[in-house]
Amino acid sequence: TKTALIGVALAVALLVPVGWLVGVRMTQPVARLIEVISRIGHEPPSELRGAVPIIRDPELGRIGSAILQLIGELEKREKSEERALSAERLAAVGRITAAVAHEINNPLMGLLTATQTLRIHGDTPQVRNQTLDLLDRGLQQIRTTVAALLPQARIEDRPLDPGDLDDVI
Repeated sequence: TKTALIGVALAVALLVPVGWLVGVRMTQPVARLIEVISRIGHEPPSELRGAVPIIRDPELGRIGSAILQLIGELEKREKSEERALSAERLAAVGRITAAVAHEINNPLMGLLTATQTLRIHGDTPQVRNQTLDLLDRGLQQIRTTVAALLPQARIEDRPLDPGDLDDVI
């Protein structure tokens, strides 16, 4: 019995560390997969892709492949969202551009017509005054439209040059 006890003690002394080592080696890949899964949705998919461990075990390898496939789908979704947002921005810029063009073109066409009228019928003071009033209203409308847009565009003023003084004179 003494020999049997020594044999059992030696077997336990040998099997417990070996069993512990085998258990750790088996649970490490699972723990790393769980850690990657817990990060999904909190970190960019591109960072997660490199964190998925390469596993030799066929069952765990299938889980790792499924995680990689999920990450790939998340990357596709992220790119699709970026493209949709970009298209939405371009559409908004197009709508704003069309509205601005409309707001400027309407008075501009009136101004061009008024200058033509002034050239043809500008001899009389009444026609001249009416045309100048129309020109003034159209230019004020364009100025108001542009003034409303400037804070949005934050366009820097250009420096004055000698030609500007000639225009004032």
